[in-house]
Amino acid sequence: MKDEKKNKNISRREFMGTATAAVAAFTFVPKRVLAGSAGNKLNIAGIGVGGRGASDLRAVESENIVALCDVDLDRAKGTIKRYPESRMKEYGRPPEMLPRSVGHHQEWIDACKAGKPENAKSGFWYAGPFVEALLVGNLAVRLKKRVEWDSKTMRSPNCPEADNYITKFYRAGWTL
Repeated sequence: MKDEKKNKNISRREFMGTATAAVAAFTFVPKRVLAGSAGNKLNIAGIGVGGRGASDLRAVESENIVALCDVDLDRAKGTIKRYPESRMKEYGRPPEMLPRSVGHHQEWIDACKAGKPENAKSGFWYAGPFVEALLVGNLAVRLKKRVEWDSKTMRSPNCPEADNYITKFYRAGWTL
């Protein structure tokens, strides 16, 4: 009986009924129960406040609006006027946790010159094996079969036809 219930497909009507009940439970629970004491307020950061984000912010105006962001400042002007920056200064900027980057190109060049790959924030130790796995996945898709990979020899032991994609074969007299 239990196994039958686990495998039973839930109908759209049952799903909507359960979801509505769950939403209704939070709708009718007093705010002080969910938020703790009555003085607690959420810090809200609005993204895309020129469009749909503006109406979303109006729905939570009673909370602390601490940051606004939109790629189109002309469209967001109304929302920015509605929530002045003076209201956001109470929150303050979060402390800077990571040092500023000089740019990933420069970090990579500096790491190469110093011979210390750990100085490159882009992570050679992570990126190399990651790209290798990605390329082996491409081989498997292209060959339409499972490809085993030996990183040390840079060969596929179970799929010799993969060599045509892995190694460039040069005509005699044209080798590097």
